[in-house]
Amino acid sequence: MPTGLKLFAVLCCLSPWLGMLVTHAHQASLNRAPVTHERMTAQRAADQSAKTRSFVAITAAEFGAVLLLIDAMLREYDAPRGWPIAIAVVGLISFGLLSLVYYVIWGWQPTRRETPLAEDFCDTCRAQTLDRSAPSLMMHNMLGTQFLGRADRCATCGSSVRTVWFTVILPLLPLGSYRVLPVGKAMVHKSWFRSRKAHWKPAQVATVYSFVAIVALMFWLAVREG
Repeated sequence: MPTGLKLFAVLCCLSPWLGMLVTHAHQASLNRAPVTHERMTAQRAADQSAKTRSFVAITAAEFGAVLLLIDAMLREYDAPRGWPIAIAVVGLISFGLLSLVYYVIWGWQPTRRETPLAEDFCDTCRAQTLDRSAPSLMMHNMLGTQFLGRADRCATCGSSVRTVWFTVILPLLPLGSYRVLPVGKAMVHKSWFRSRKAHWKPAQVATVYSFVAIVALMFWLAVREG
């Protein structure tokens, strides 16, 4: 799927949450005004406008979630494909919130690999890493360990640096960065890879924590609005 179309889908998924911010800001400005007939009229108009914006935003979010679900179904994965597809499906129910999770973890990357994978690490990647494999990865009921992030993709062997995270619904603790080379085609529930210990990637850690903060803010706004 073209990058521009995916960014449009992301904006659609963000629309309900941006609408909430606009509504709260407008409501706060009305609350500061004196209680007059004009204020009550403005309040009724604002409530009607908010309902219209909410309907349009939810419709846009569902459209964006559908686009990202299509991307999830067509994607070529390096890890088990069950989780990303499931998250994209739940994005339809969560009005695009989980679709944003899908995009941040998987969707921003090209749908197909830019370079074919080699059977083993190239000499350069071996020289820059240690011969120490990543720990076993397992997710059950959104609890466990998984790879997140991708950086420094090698043009020779196709490997990239990824960080192992301990996850409880959201990623909480980084456990180390590894250069990872997928092996074979990913299935729904499992995949195969080779890995070697790499230097920490602070940018990956900072990006994931920023994403967690944004999701927490959106969840707080949704609970408050409800």
